[in-house]
Amino acid sequence: RRKQNNQALYLQNQSRFLGERLIFLAGVRWDHNEDFGQEWSPSASAAFRVRESGTKFKASYAQSFRAPTFNDLFFPGFNNPNLRPEKGWELNFAIEQRLWREQLSLEAIYFHREVKNLIEFPGARPENVGQVIADGTEWILKWRLPWGFSWQGNYTFLNMTDRLTRRPRHKGNITLHYGNGPFNVQLKSHIIGRRLDVD
Repeated sequence: RRKQNNQALYLQNQSRFLGERLIFLAGVRWDHNEDFGQEWSPSASAAFRVRESGTKFKASYAQSFRAPTFNDLFFPGFNNPNLRPEKGWELNFAIEQRLWREQLSLEAIYFHREVKNLIEFPGARPENVGQVIADGTEWILKWRLPWGFSWQGNYTFLNMTDRLTRRPRHKGNITLHYGNGPFNVQLKSHIIGRRLDVD
C-alpha cells in the first residue's frame, strides 16, 4: 500500500495607494512534498485604474511548482515513477477599458509562460517533455444587457515552442447569462480549433 504526504501554505498581502487607484498584491506559496522536497513560489501583481477614462492597467508575475500526482506515479498500467516535478514562471500584461457607463468592457491580455519538466500524456503514460515556452493573447468582451441579461465572449491565441496534446492554437467561449434574484440560467458555447490528441 502506497501513501504520500503533501503540505502547502499560502500567504498574501494587499496594499492600496494613491487614493486606491493603485492596488498591489504580493504572495508566496510553500509546498512540501514527501517525495520531492519543498519549494517556494512567489507571486506579485499590480493594477492601476484611471477613473476618469474607465481604463485599468494590470501586470502580474508568478512562479509555479507542481509535483506529479499520486496517480501519475502509481496508477497501475498508466503510471511513470520516474517523473520530475514541473517548475515554471508566468508574466502577464493587460489593459481593460469600460464604456457606456460600464455597460460594456473590453480587456486585452498578453501572457508569456515557461515551464520546465512539463508533465504531458503523449500516450497512455505521463512523461516530462522538457522546457516549454508559450506566448499568447486573450481578448475578453463583456456586455451588460437589459432585463437581467448579460453576454460574455473571449478568444485566446496560443503559440508554443512544442506541439503538445490538447493545446489548440485558437479557442473561444461565448456565454449568455440571465439572472433574476435566486434564479440564474446560463447558455455556453465552447469553440476549439484543431489540436493534437491521442487516439
